[in-house]
Amino acid sequence: MVDELISISNGLGDMGTSIIDVIPVLRHVPYWVPGAWYAKYAKKYRPKAKSLMDGPFEEVQNRISLGTAEPCYLANELETLQNKGPIMEHDFRRLKMAAFQLYMAGGETTSSTLMMFLLVMVHNPHIQKIAQKELDEVLGHKRLPDFEDKDSLPYVTALVNEVFRWKPVIPLGVPHTSMEDDIYNNMFIPKGTMIIPNQRYMLSDPSTYHDPQSFAPERFLPRPDGYGEPLPTSAFGFGRRICPGKQLAEGSIWIAITSILSTFDILPLRDGEGKPVLPTMEFDVHLTVRPKSLPCIIRPRTTQHASLIEI
Repeated sequence: MVDELISISNGLGDMGTSIIDVIPVLRHVPYWVPGAWYAKYAKKYRPKAKSLMDGPFEEVQNRISLGTAEPCYLANELETLQNKGPIMEHDFRRLKMAAFQLYMAGGETTSSTLMMFLLVMVHNPHIQKIAQKELDEVLGHKRLPDFEDKDSLPYVTALVNEVFRWKPVIPLGVPHTSMEDDIYNNMFIPKGTMIIPNQRYMLSDPSTYHDPQSFAPERFLPRPDGYGEPLPTSAFGFGRRICPGKQLAEGSIWIAITSILSTFDILPLRDGEGKPVLPTMEFDVHLTVRPKSLPCIIRPRTTQHASLIEI
């Protein structure tokens, strides 16, 4: 359902660039007015968005009533509201929208980031081997990684940060609005102006990052082992409008990448002569950026690692 809704959202263009973003008053134009294609588009697909918000919400409510609900964001928030007294309809609406945004935004960006990780591992087997060596030294082939291992895995953690920096999955970030008149590089920006940040450039600025187009985890390691370059914090936005799921995203991506690297080899396909066939560096650009295709081989490193996966 989320994949379908993201595809629908892609039909509206990039965030902050639709006609309603530019001329907000047009949101009041009825769908039957000639030229109001965006209103007709919204009317057509609104039921799908509503079903994605309502369906999982009602399912969690049903499980709570049956006593079978597992701990999750929605169940916890519903319990908190119930403890405060009677729940108002606007409380349900806000919670429903929050859960919807959390899953939709988090799911798409996380999957796109992991696809970028797989792509760079296929293209950089030497980096993959360095990361796996560090993991083996810490884990000893006996267990999967845990968050408590993070301080012992500086190279792998640097690799995760380089995934965020190298090809940010939201290259133009999320549109902001200026709160007051401002001047930037001699350009006057009136209050209320829509600002679209070029996060991709910020994360590949040659004055900040050495050889920014290359994938180099060591750039984040302290000298003399690395370049001591700043972490890619702008990948998650800025200020008080920074991504509210930043810590969740960083944690889930870190544990996913470390788990994959510790147990799997990520390899290119081979042609008839046994030569590696690398996936192209072509990308689909919509709400997020992700590889157009990712043909590769993902297989357990050893039978011992396979048994860890199966536990």
